[in-house]
Amino acid sequence: MNDYNNAMKIIASLYITLLILPIMAQAQDTNWQAPDAADTLQNQFTVNKEFVSLGKKTFKSNCTTCHGKKGKGNGPAAVALNPKPANLQSDRVQNESQSALFWKISTGRKGMPRWKSALSKKQLWAVVIYVKSLTKSKEELSSNN
Repeated sequence: MNDYNNAMKIIASLYITLLILPIMAQAQDTNWQAPDAADTLQNQFTVNKEFVSLGKKTFKSNCTTCHGKKGKGNGPAAVALNPKPANLQSDRVQNESQSALFWKISTGRKGMPRWKSALSKKQLWAVVIYVKSLTKSKEELSSNN
């Protein structure tokens, strides 16, 4: 009976592993690219302390559940999402243009809401600037890169 239980545990472990591997591979999706047309999107708002504060407030109200308080992709809902929320402090995200981030936040994708139907353009751009502020100085933010 003990051999039977051990065999069943091994079979169950293999079955679970075979189910989880494709999910894990998909969860590592890092190829979400904004289209070239996104480059035409430009922030028309003045970047100042108040604007960054609006972004932080909007982020806190709408994004922390998935991205976490510091934007590291570790919010309480992240565990259930596929693909996993991005670490917004990562080089991959921080090296994206403001226009690309605006497009992604506005458009959304599987697991991420389409925020353009819930937030104003000003709020959306403020979130972009706040996300960039997680690792950049005020001078770098003003350069719109």
